[in-house]
Amino acid sequence: MQKPSTLPSQRDKTGDKSILDLAEIYAKRKLQLLHRLDRPVSGVMLLSKEKNFTQHFTSLQEAGKVKKTYFALCAKVDIPKKGEWLDHIVKDARLKKAYIGKTDESKEAKLQYEVVHELDNYLLLKIILTSGKFHQIRAQLAHRKLFIKGDVKYGARRSNKDRSIHLHAYSIEIPAAEQYEAISLTSQPSAEDSLWKVVKDHIN
Repeated sequence: MQKPSTLPSQRDKTGDKSILDLAEIYAKRKLQLLHRLDRPVSGVMLLSKEKNFTQHFTSLQEAGKVKKTYFALCAKVDIPKKGEWLDHIVKDARLKKAYIGKTDESKEAKLQYEVVHELDNYLLLKIILTSGKFHQIRAQLAHRKLFIKGDVKYGARRSNKDRSIHLHAYSIEIPAAEQYEAISLTSQPSAEDSLWKVVKDHIN
């Protein structure tokens, strides 16, 4: 299913309805959240009815076999058209933020990127993740001054009016394994957002 940028993935301290809440109301049964998106991030999410599939998904994800593709509109910085970044990332639980740095508690975070379009003030990046660390994309981009539009927590100058950020989970791909078939899901950004609308032909 697709998560709007205004809803949390699961119930948080605000008490607002979450994607998990709404999905359970629709399905009329308990569901399991297989992965999460930060509240200001939009895009595709996968939920499961089966505990066995949840374990199956977790094992594939830990093995780096789940492919997640994102698109981000970020500050225009001179970078190579394609590349791969390998960083060490640290989660600051108190500040609810991640930063790049090597410590005893840091974990490796890797992503591949491609600049697929340029606007006057922004780059449209296609990002492929095989790891999934806390705030990974936001931290890795901010470390390189590629501040995501609206993401004031990670260095953007101004917030978006609806508190969203221009980071969208476009697709998730899971290979066939054991008794489960391959899964491939995609989701387009909101057509009501003027910037996403401008770059929609480059999102695929």
